[in-house]
Amino acid sequence: MIFRYVGLGRQDATSAVRSKLHFDVNSISLDSPKKSLQEIKSGLARGKTKLVPVAYSTEGGFTVASDVVGLSYLLYAFCGEANRVSTGVTLVTNENLGTPSDGVLSGTLTHNPVCIGQIIFNQGGSPIAIALASGAIYGVTAISAEEHTVEEDTAFYLDNGRVGILTVVIKVGGDTVAQDNGLGVLTEVGSSGITGTIDYLTGRIVLDGIGETALDITVDYATVNTAQARGRLNYMTGEYRLSGISNVATTANYAYGTYTYTLTPQSNAELATYTIRTGKDRYEHGFLNCGLNELSIGVDKGVAEVEVSVVGGADFRATIPTSVTQLNLLDLPLIAFYNTSIAMASYGETPSTSYSARLKSLKISFSNDIDSEYSLTLSSRYPERIFAGGLVSELEATAIYDDLTFRTLFWGAESAPSTTPNYRAITITLTTTGLGTITITYPKCLITTLAHQPKGSDLLEEDLTIQPVYDDTTGQLFTIASSIPLLI
Repeated sequence: MIFRYVGLGRQDATSAVRSKLHFDVNSISLDSPKKSLQEIKSGLARGKTKLVPVAYSTEGGFTVASDVVGLSYLLYAFCGEANRVSTGVTLVTNENLGTPSDGVLSGTLTHNPVCIGQIIFNQGGSPIAIALASGAIYGVTAISAEEHTVEEDTAFYLDNGRVGILTVVIKVGGDTVAQDNGLGVLTEVGSSGITGTIDYLTGRIVLDGIGETALDITVDYATVNTAQARGRLNYMTGEYRLSGISNVATTANYAYGTYTYTLTPQSNAELATYTIRTGKDRYEHGFLNCGLNELSIGVDKGVAEVEVSVVGGADFRATIPTSVTQLNLLDLPLIAFYNTSIAMASYGETPSTSYSARLKSLKISFSNDIDSEYSLTLSSRYPERIFAGGLVSELEATAIYDDLTFRTLFWGAESAPSTTPNYRAITITLTTTGLGTITITYPKCLITTLAHQPKGSDLLEEDLTIQPVYDDTTGQLFTIASSIPLLI
């Protein structure tokens, strides 16, 4: 059986967590270390040695072709911070979809794009179906009085991931103290003072207002039943088809629109860590306390290819899923080269002059410069914290040789190199119409290399390297704005 994937979930502590999103991969190199034993030679006999377990740090990476939603999450994992600057998302409750005929109901929701993981179908006021991240629709299992002991501001996970919106009810001693508002927030009930957040894709909950003493609670909610196939949803268009359901009036609760985030590299040297789970046909190979060291986005006459390198701690074996229905695997249009654009301007100005028609290819690279050995401390064989070094980004491009525009920009003058740096501002946009947009802004850059190297009668191309420089005015090397239908 061939079954390969990568999943990421942000850790709250050093224990493994569920993956929020999964990716279909082109390749996986993330693996156990090549050397984890130290050979101690003996003076008592030829060939006599001892092998002693020493520092154990996992490294490697993976390559995926990504959509704007998945890429936004990977960029968030690299940067470490996501400030939700605006919420262009609206909750719709009890939208009338009509009555099925012979157990089948199809149509188009009034609004789109539908927020991933934030839709549930109902009959008679009770949920009957939930859509997965892929858009596949399955039946529902109602969970009642699931018991948990929780602490203030400490995450815990419901026993079943992929939770139906507007179904989560938190109770203490049988009394409701908080309930889900459909937008990832648990609001207090009856002046209980208890609020919180809920991640619908993983079942992760964080409660506030509990106090210093751990609290016993119960949770009612609806979760996906993958034994009951019910149809398909297109998150971009809102088109749906349900089958195998009762011929009674059906409604939908869902969120639509896009969440807008500003992703910025965190100022702390200690990075947020992730549990990364990789599917390797016969088993799931998991990695704890991982930091994203490098991330690159390459666009060249096809779809965007994203390469990620990782530094992590201990690895572990887990049971591999038996079906893609057990993964939060997106099924969205991939970022194509024709949906990528680049604009430039003089430093201090807003980039408005498009250079998209000039560039044949573009590679955007980011590095956290992680030193895995720095993270090794006494009392643990494995890194449990990940620290970044310098922050670096670079652009590499190949351009059509139309004129001397890039030569002039590189020199900072028309006829010879200038002694004054010719700083530029650059904006790169990756988009999928109807789904979302990623905008990467470099406020201050220099073209550091430019090559014109003819060969025979071949058409001449220009190869250039652009180095972003830290901008004291904005206080950033770069910023990333992401508008996507996903609650990060």
